[in-house]
Amino acid sequence: ERDLIRTLAVSHGGFWLVGVAGIGLIGRRTARRLVEKARAEEENRLAAHVFRNALEATLITDSSGCILRINPTFTELTGFTEAEVIGGNPRILRSNHHDADFYREMWQTIVTQGRWQGEIWNRRKNGQVFVAWESIVAVHDEVGAIRYYIGSFSDITEQVEAQRHILRLAHYDVLTDLPNRVLFRDRLERAVVHAQRHGRQVALLFLDLDGFKKVNDTMGHRAGDDLLKEVAARLRTCVRMTDTIARLGGDEFTVILEEVSAANDAAMVADKILMALRDPVTIEG
Repeated sequence: ERDLIRTLAVSHGGFWLVGVAGIGLIGRRTARRLVEKARAEEENRLAAHVFRNALEATLITDSSGCILRINPTFTELTGFTEAEVIGGNPRILRSNHHDADFYREMWQTIVTQGRWQGEIWNRRKNGQVFVAWESIVAVHDEVGAIRYYIGSFSDITEQVEAQRHILRLAHYDVLTDLPNRVLFRDRLERAVVHAQRHGRQVALLFLDLDGFKKVNDTMGHRAGDDLLKEVAARLRTCVRMTDTIARLGGDEFTVILEEVSAANDAAMVADKILMALRDPVTIEG
């Protein structure tokens, strides 16, 4: 009886210990799953919060390019609402500023490298074109197949225009909008190299305005500026689109005539300029 009692106690005790261990193991696994689930839910909430409040316009498409989601900044920047773009294609933003080769190279980079980043011209719902700095990332699944594309962009039109303005100030005369001395030298060097390479000639005319100082002294610098603007306008009518008129400073101008056949061609343009400047210039009456 004692052996039987001992056997029963050991067996029941073993079952009890196994049960307790099983309950503890299941409890730990359940607790771990709950923690992981809570962490995943928190990450999803954080990702959704970041997506909604991102300062860049963001859209998500499937592997075929069908738009699945957009954030509020996308609507704010482009004017398109969710109802207008969900299920559609990002081509609604295309401005036709880029050719087919541009988009072909862009998608080739995305497929081969998994991402693309660069400057692109997009179009808003109202038809206004803007310059965007855009990033496109391909998201792959467990087997390496592309599942989503995530695109994000911001409007950099003001920065681009500011850069162009600075570049123009560096190469163009503010008063007459003609190339300045820096751009004149660059154009002249290129014209000479082109003429030498193709066995042709290039001519350079230099001119200044007689009596310009008298205008400034008697009528003021404002009248002198108006006179320079009028001279620049008349010079433009005397040359071809391929030629270059530059203002070196003060009342000094130059004209680069490309692809001339003989010196007589330059003389003809010079006579044309003199004829254009013979007509009176009316300033302040």
